[in-house]
Amino acid sequence: MDTTLGTAAPTASGELAGSSLAEALLRELDRNRGLPDALASVTDEALAILRSKDILAPIAIFRVLDTSSVLDSTARSGHLFAEVPSLARAERLAFVVCGLGPAIDACVGAQFRARRFRLALALDTLANRALFRLNDRVWKRLRAEYAGAGANLGKPIAPGDGILPYAAQGAILDCAGARSAGFSLTSAGMIVPGRALDYVAPIGISTPPWNQRDRCRTCPSNVACRRAGH
Repeated sequence: MDTTLGTAAPTASGELAGSSLAEALLRELDRNRGLPDALASVTDEALAILRSKDILAPIAIFRVLDTSSVLDSTARSGHLFAEVPSLARAERLAFVVCGLGPAIDACVGAQFRARRFRLALALDTLANRALFRLNDRVWKRLRAEYAGAGANLGKPIAPGDGILPYAAQGAILDCAGARSAGFSLTSAGMIVPGRALDYVAPIGISTPPWNQRDRCRTCPSNVACRRAGH
């Protein structure tokens, strides 16, 4: 495990939320639309719905912990993270949970029931992009927090991605402190309320750095995103 980071970069935690955050995300979506051509005709209407009805309720919770305190903890399911080399070798672990609230999925469902399929897909696509933009803000904050100590943020690992099992999802919520913000798991293991993402990322001097753009390489929407300048 890295030992040179020391106390120069203390553990950290934080929360991003509020109506001003939702407005900022909507402005980003408006500036960089990049939706498939088939949805371009309903993009303005989709954005108008998101603005007028306060559909987005973004919230991001994150916490950075000493790796040893996680791996040695039965309550935090430390054995699951210990089995992932990039996590076990890091000095710190960043646990992140981001969500958009329950209204967006209800809105998308209502458009599908009304048989306005293009509008529903446009709303769905914009919501996914808003979720990624929200996570970008968390990533930028974490990177700035640890850059001064010479530490890198490594590739984020999400439950069910073939590296971490879905069983780790509850531990990530606990380690991030997300349950106190209202997040929980259904009996099927899905995060509620609303659309959300969660992951753990390694932090350390010798941790290989990861860039958010790397996630786009295998994304089906990467061509549209490039067109939008992402």
